[in-house]
Amino acid sequence: MESIISSDEAHDIPMPLRKLDLDALPKLVHLCDEGVQTCKTFRVVEVLNVSRCERLKSLMTSSMCFQNLTTLSVSDCDALESLMASAAAAKSLQKLTKLIVRNFKRMTQIIGNNHEAECDVETEQNEIGFSNLQILTLHDLCSLGKFYSGNNIIRLPNLEELIVNKCPEMGTFSHGTVYTPRLYRITIKLKDDWLIDFLEYASDDDVEYQRLLEGDVNTTLKKLWEDHQTAATSSQPNIT
Repeated sequence: MESIISSDEAHDIPMPLRKLDLDALPKLVHLCDEGVQTCKTFRVVEVLNVSRCERLKSLMTSSMCFQNLTTLSVSDCDALESLMASAAAAKSLQKLTKLIVRNFKRMTQIIGNNHEAECDVETEQNEIGFSNLQILTLHDLCSLGKFYSGNNIIRLPNLEELIVNKCPEMGTFSHGTVYTPRLYRITIKLKDDWLIDFLEYASDDDVEYQRLLEGDVNTTLKKLWEDHQTAATSSQPNIT
């Protein structure tokens, strides 16, 4: 099974599921066939968990509707290089409150910068908004360079918890302006990986935080990346 919804199926009828778990599906490549113009199958789903689908190449595209999704957790799908194909793919995620992305080797960005797919977004507002997102977890993403590589403004008015742990290449959040009025710090290190699911039980000795520099996520991540690069360089032995 290369897709959940094929192009010859009825893709305008919602799937009667509030929670959907996709785990260990080695042949899955797409949720919807690429030929599907508009897919409303998933618009009732509130919780989506995707893990260990090693051939999965695309998860969310602009043709798909996730208008009721509140929780999205994705892990161990090493063919994925971005979670959402473009800014347009994020348009239907206005109810999303928790986003967890972890354990990827090839993922370079969360939201891709497909100009052709997102031209309608840039024409309308030139913004990406996750109005209800409260928790964003980025964990063990060794190739992740940024959350979004485009220049659109990103608004996260309710984001209160940002975890960026084991993401050594993440030097910025976005190339554009990022608004996070309720965020004042970033969780940057955990004593043990299992704490990622139980942060509310972690003590101050288990977690390391970085307060936002100048109240800005981009500035803070850039400084953390620069410090990491400096530390990595200084730890290398001198060969003469």
